[in-house]
Amino acid sequence: MKKRIAAMLLAVSLLLTVPALAATDSTSNFTRSKTYSGEFSDLSERSVFYDNVVALYEYGLSVGKADGTFGLQDSMTVGQIIIFAGRIRSLYRTGDPETGPAVYTAAAVGLKGAQRVYAPYLWYLQAEGVLDKALDGCLSDTATRAQMAHVLANLLPETALPLINDSLVT
Repeated sequence: MKKRIAAMLLAVSLLLTVPALAATDSTSNFTRSKTYSGEFSDLSERSVFYDNVVALYEYGLSVGKADGTFGLQDSMTVGQIIIFAGRIRSLYRTGDPETGPAVYTAAAVGLKGAQRVYAPYLWYLQAEGVLDKALDGCLSDTATRAQMAHVLANLLPETALPLINDSLVT
């Protein structure tokens, strides 16, 4: 009897150390998986953007810049917006912001510079049917509002987004 109880306790303790599987295609996958502890040297707690930037970091949607800043005053490139969108899509679909784009990382090895970084996210979003080829040649360009709208338009299904003021819009 003691052996059976010990075996059951061992099995339970092993199960408790295995992370829960993420839901497929679910907004419940949007959980904070990291803790912010001052990673961005240009982000003070007094910043009006502090809570938002911290949330992006903790959800795994942004890792900031290589120089240890977030780039609070910097404009964004089309490629950076595509990275952000790819992480949102992957988090929604798989529960991890990098799982979807990671499938395309090996194919981007031969590319140079920023193209190598942006391409896996672009290809992932294209394979998901979120993006077409319209932005392929301008990943290093400063993004316009129209390009941002193009990237975000089909990122999540309508069913994933709550209706807001739906009775006011006809």
